[in-house]
Amino acid sequence: MGKVKDGTPKEIHSRAVALRKMTDAQLVAQVTAAHRDTAALFIEELKAASIPGIGKVTVKKIETFAREKGYTSN
Repeated sequence: MGKVKDGTPKEIHSRAVALRKMTDAQLVAQVTAAHRDTAALFIEELKAASIPGIGKVTVKKIETFAREKGYTSN
């Protein structure tokens, strides 16, 4: 399934139907993958950002923590 931030009611309904047809294992895999993608995206955005007080060392600590706790797979 592709990423959808918004869409027409018909598109949203189609995605909802697809989710309802998934097995428990498929749902868990879908949610887990979305969770990891979001966490990885956040870390990439954090690396690219210029935020006072958050340097490379802090970002690396956050990245290591996320990987160790299973939030990301990289």
